Amino acid sequence: ADGVAAARALRSETGELFVFDLSDLGGPPSNSDHLPLGRIAFLQTLLRDRPDGLRLFHATHGLGEGAEPPSLRGAAMAALMRMLPAEHPGLVARTVDADTAPENIEAWRELLVGEAARTAEPDSEIRYRDGERLRPGLRASLLAPSEGLAPFVVPDGTYVVTGGTRGIGLALAQALVAAGVRRLALIGRTVLPPESEWVGLLADERGDPALRAKLAPLAALRDAGVKIALHGGALTDGDALAAFLARVRTSLGPIAGVIHAAGLIGGERPRFLDKLTDDFAAVAEPKVEGLDTLLDTLAGDSPGFVLLCSSIASAVP
Repeated sequence: ADGVAAARALRSETGELFVFDLSDLGGPPSNSDHLPLGRIAFLQTLLRDRPDGLRLFHATHGLGEGAEPPSLRGAAMAALMRMLPAEHPGLVARTVDADTAPENIEAWRELLVGEAARTAEPDSEIRYRDGERLRPGLRASLLAPSEGLAPFVVPDGTYVVTGGTRGIGLALAQALVAAGVRRLALIGRTVLPPESEWVGLLADERGDPALRAKLAPLAALRDAGVKIALHGGALTDGDALAAFLARVRTSLGPIAGVIHAAGLIGGERPRFLDKLTDDFAAVAEPKVEGLDTLLDTLAGDSPGFVLLCSSIASAVP
């Protein structure tokens, strides 16, 4: 509500409107971030009421490569800054990350004023490292012939895949098996029937077709000799997740790798301006709070890798 009121107070402003968000400069480095719902409401209202001439600058310290110490503070807002110009052509939205100390107010003032003079540039993120201004870019690269996942897995290891009962997560679980893996812990939002019931459910042509379609590839993995542990529920339920992973370590062995493919699509309101608070929270739950919970439950493990999955739109909106 405060974000909406602040934005509405700017309705009468004309011409270019420069907004500098310094909220993420304060506080110590953080290994997690939260969804800034108040600032999201502010931006939604501002874009509805006076979209023309809007210039948004978001300041962070220690976010991204080359930062020491690294921090995820401001990561959620930085992702939003990267996406907004794709939906609103002509909007300038930029995250400025610098190794300048947050308490050096004069240096930050000079830096942000300089960025405000570069509104013709399309970049949605800029980094300053040791006085050098760095801009993002893409370049073509030829990939060497791939050996698949085989070099990264150990056949007797146990691999955790969130979102592993469907879509990209299932495809990656199948790729792990193709690379020689024989122990999988698959986590999905839906609670599935116990393995002992799969044969009967798959044989019943009058049964739920969606359930049968979900069970069929899992049964195929099992029939290929793969040991599977399943968990259904929200990733944010830390107690249930910890109990499941404890059973996995006991029954399948140490966790050798993790793939985080859980996620939700935008639902009925894909546009930023149309989304409700609940929409943002639902999409962020598995990717933000869910990931934090997952990593907390894995704090005592030593996986060979932790792979996070995301849409290509996060890099190229």
